[in-house]
Amino acid sequence: MKKRIVAAALSLMLVSGLAGCGVKEQAQQVAQDVTGKAGSIAGVVAEQAQIALHKLPFGIGRAEAKVLTPDQTDKVRVAKFWIGKKYYEVDGQRYEMDVAPYVKNNRTMMPVRYVAYALGIPEEDIKYARNDKEDDEMVETKRYAKETYTLKTKYDPRYDTSADVTHGLDYFKILFDNKKYLFMEMAGYPSVVNLDVPPEIIPPGRTMLPFRAVVQALGGLCFWDEKEQSVTIVTWRETPPPTKQTVKKVTVYKGKNYADVVYVDGQQKRVYTEKPAMIHDPRDGGWTLDVIEWFKLWGVPDENILFDPQRGGIAVRAASGEYPCKASGYIYFYQGEIKAWNNFYERSVFSKQAKVFEMFMRDGRLYSGGAAKSAVMWMFGRVSKTDPYSTEMFGLEMPTSD
Repeated sequence: MKKRIVAAALSLMLVSGLAGCGVKEQAQQVAQDVTGKAGSIAGVVAEQAQIALHKLPFGIGRAEAKVLTPDQTDKVRVAKFWIGKKYYEVDGQRYEMDVAPYVKNNRTMMPVRYVAYALGIPEEDIKYARNDKEDDEMVETKRYAKETYTLKTKYDPRYDTSADVTHGLDYFKILFDNKKYLFMEMAGYPSVVNLDVPPEIIPPGRTMLPFRAVVQALGGLCFWDEKEQSVTIVTWRETPPPTKQTVKKVTVYKGKNYADVVYVDGQQKRVYTEKPAMIHDPRDGGWTLDVIEWFKLWGVPDENILFDPQRGGIAVRAASGEYPCKASGYIYFYQGEIKAWNNFYERSVFSKQAKVFEMFMRDGRLYSGGAAKSAVMWMFGRVSKTDPYSTEMFGLEMPTSD
């Protein structure tokens, strides 16, 4: 037995060494030999060998989280606006405006055009039009991902429509009739938004919206600073393409650095993570999820996750479902809030019996319970088998614990 343990330990060292050399086949064979031949005690070492193997570049596991953060200035831009100030900053550089943000009914109203500029959207992709006959106004803003693709939409008899939808294009179209409601369209998916503070047009003709509605529609984290009376926006310099669904089911275990994943093609694999995706919630002993690890298990690439550890927020570049399936382009999580947001200005929905807590930061990670769990529905927005026009999700499983 002692020899087996020593052999297993040596094998673990060899796996690590082979990983450094990039010798895939030899590393895999060593790990298999360790798993098959080690005794019950050596099995612990064997498991560590498997973990080391899954941390190799060719494995399905991930050695560390490499998501984007504000300190990566070549990939992330940070903008800031102040209440009552006719200027804003992007990466520390000041720009002038002809209007200033203001607060109305506890909502910070921001000029759509200048927010779009701050996000890196060029002049030609921001349009305004007024229809005097219908007495309505329309503002249209487009933000392109670095990769886009076009899908032919399915015919929808309810609207007698069929058109091409460009996926990877954040198409933010606002239409308000007599300022009573907000009609938002994102990449072909219509949504009527009821704002407690409706859009306004102020001299010299600037459309003002609650800051969260416009910033999150176009892919930005937004943070309100009460002391400074300011809004900070954190976003990608180049918007990554939407996440395509590759995972069907994820099973996570409390305190374990692995999860069991079922892919849409039928493959089943154990995936190792840098941190446990599920931990005991210190507030009630239940469970809570590491937001980053959770979405990485669902196949979200590192570049599609934007994390601000200082302010406590995460943006996930989600999916573009096949029309008429309304998938969310972005999902947002903020420290201190209970519910997540999506780009349609919608919030997480929980049952009345659900026991929910605020999201919190711990050891440099953001944790969320039911909000992160239910957000998978937003990300893929699957169409129901029984009703092709509903947004009911199927084929996706939620987490369980051991």
